[in-house]
Amino acid sequence: MAWKPCATMVFCLGLAVSVSPPVLSAHVERMSVREITAASPNIVAATVEGLASRWNGPRTLILTDYTLRVEERLRGAAPDRITLTVPGGTLGTISDDTCISVRLAAGARYLLFLGDLDHPTLTPVTGAGQGAFREPPDALVQAVRSLAERVPLTRRPEQPADPTLPEKTWSPDKFLYHELAPRPVVVNPLTDSPFAPWDQYEMAYWNRYGGDLFRALDPPSPTWAYNNGVSDMVGFPNDATMKRQFGYDWTDLGEGVVGVTFARREGGILVEADVAFNPHKSWTLDDLAATGGQDKIYAFKEAVLHELGHVWGLNHPFDDGAKVTWDSVMNYKPRQYWVGELFADDTAAVRRAFPPGVAIHDGLISSYVTVPGQVITIIPDYQTATPSPSTVRAGGAFSLAGPIKIENVGTVPLVNPVVEVYLAPERLSFEGAVLLQRATVRGRIPSGGTLQVKLKNLKVPRGTPAGAYSLAYFLRDPKDAYQDNNAAWSLDGVTVTVVP
Repeated sequence: MAWKPCATMVFCLGLAVSVSPPVLSAHVERMSVREITAASPNIVAATVEGLASRWNGPRTLILTDYTLRVEERLRGAAPDRITLTVPGGTLGTISDDTCISVRLAAGARYLLFLGDLDHPTLTPVTGAGQGAFREPPDALVQAVRSLAERVPLTRRPEQPADPTLPEKTWSPDKFLYHELAPRPVVVNPLTDSPFAPWDQYEMAYWNRYGGDLFRALDPPSPTWAYNNGVSDMVGFPNDATMKRQFGYDWTDLGEGVVGVTFARREGGILVEADVAFNPHKSWTLDDLAATGGQDKIYAFKEAVLHELGHVWGLNHPFDDGAKVTWDSVMNYKPRQYWVGELFADDTAAVRRAFPPGVAIHDGLISSYVTVPGQVITIIPDYQTATPSPSTVRAGGAFSLAGPIKIENVGTVPLVNPVVEVYLAPERLSFEGAVLLQRATVRGRIPSGGTLQVKLKNLKVPRGTPAGAYSLAYFLRDPKDAYQDNNAAWSLDGVTVTVVP
């Protein structure tokens, strides 16, 4: 068929300590440590005494049971020994995995934020693994004990991010995959859905860098089933359908799960990956609604792009415990940053997994940077560039408190890239936008590289009408083969007010 292209976690515990949960896995709602505490009726320090994999009752999915010896209770009345059951595991040559699986190491000690032990779900660790800390230092345990005493079992707003930004350039090359699907990956696409054919557009987006990676089943099948050797874009199955096909409904998977990929591997090859999205969440194709306001409306473009990464075999970059500082569509991130784009780490990953990939001249610009996580170090914090001052007279000037970033998602170096900065009357639109500066960034960004750029002395032209403006950025490069990722916008609510 012809492809159509598609257009913080931060909490100050009062101590300097670096910790890493084992494996986070799904599009799961990003949670702060305070939110994790508020959502966890049980918090324990425990050691993994053993683990065993088995089939579930209907033999649709391999599960793993972890036996834990509880050493300390920071909240709740957990028994001395508890068993946590999570999806995923290996029996013989068959392996099942989901993107909400959590893997614990036998003999290791963990600080665990857990749900209701009397009514367990398949995500017993809060946030699908965001609440698991391996070999926690005593200082962290003490700090969490104090936090558990202060924070009741209710969801609290996420704490603001630390505005301190390091001046740093890095070239991420830490993508993670183990067992791949054979190329081309044939996917049964969405059919009877208002979100079709956006799943196919996002397959085409991956193909832009990976070549003949995805193909849509043609003609598509209106029916689907798990464990039939066909990868399906399931859509938004209700609880009864989830229970019938996978053996579990959305309640079983956990409240924070927005989307999930069920993957079957045989002999080290990914033979099937079925993707389902939570129908109990609000979804949209409207980028303005998806990244704005406080309502929990989720961007389908970002979610399907993320899950398609799992379909070809890409893991979260933090799944092996790496301390991730770079951007990726496979990261967990605040909803305002669900921009539906592939970053340098993602495009390098697909080229490495399926060589030679596609040679392309392509840069990307973002209105924010990612920095090392403050407490949960394997997930980066996202920090946006804000105007300082935020109110300025026409003819005056302001600077950005914090950098923006340019990434080379292509295969040829970006030399002296040009960045334009605008005041935009409407976010996500250049209509009526006022050019403030056209800056040449001297240097060379290699393939896969990321450069932080600080912009200062942005002068507002005299005669600019009074009002509140969003900031817009454009990477001006006539050689760029894919212009859809050359524009970026300040977050909703981040504005410059021009006064007479």
